[in-house]
Amino acid sequence: MTLRVLDIIEETMVDGVGLRTSIYFSGCNHFCKGCHNPQSWNLHNGEEMTIDELLDIIKADDFANVTFSGGDPLYQCEGVTELARRIKEETDKTIWCYTGFTYEEILDNDYLKQILPYIDVLVDGPYIEELRNTDLPFRGSENQRIIDVQKYLKGEKIMNLWVKVVVWFVCFIFLVDWSFELITMASTMANLVGIAIAIAIFYFTLKTKCFTTITFKTNKNEKGN
Repeated sequence: MTLRVLDIIEETMVDGVGLRTSIYFSGCNHFCKGCHNPQSWNLHNGEEMTIDELLDIIKADDFANVTFSGGDPLYQCEGVTELARRIKEETDKTIWCYTGFTYEEILDNDYLKQILPYIDVLVDGPYIEELRNTDLPFRGSENQRIIDVQKYLKGEKIMNLWVKVVVWFVCFIFLVDWSFELITMASTMANLVGIAIAIAIFYFTLKTKCFTTITFKTNKNEKGN
């Protein structure tokens, strides 16, 4: 499998925390006004590289983690996902990914969301010139968010579990042959489920901390999609 790559910048510090190997993939249809890298829009620009070739470059630097940028890496989502999977299997490096899609758009798209299990941090949303803010770390406009993907995915899995508990309990209420003992047991379960749901709701009101709560100090923080 090959990927179309516009550029690779090694040991950069502007595309995420610490030293990073930044891979700029070709292809983007967001066409953001004021984009700092419009030559990356054309999917045919750059050169074709195999996943093994990219891995050799990534592994050659023991200290640098990895950033996917572009263009928009998700326009080559299948290949970039395979690269991310190999990075996670063969190294202990973290992966940041810049995309013009929002996290919600990615979740709603089966093709795009295949990459999420392998991404540590997602910088999402198109660059909007009217919202440009040069004081923001690692992003260019105020609509863009720095998302701790794995923390957020873990939260969603917990919520899905509680949804299953509630559904099971509702089915239990309507399907069993009621007796005094069962009613007592059901009441106790209802209290426990209610407490659990309250805890879950409290937890997920805090999950927004996954969004734009990773704050960093950098002198090189201008970033657009």
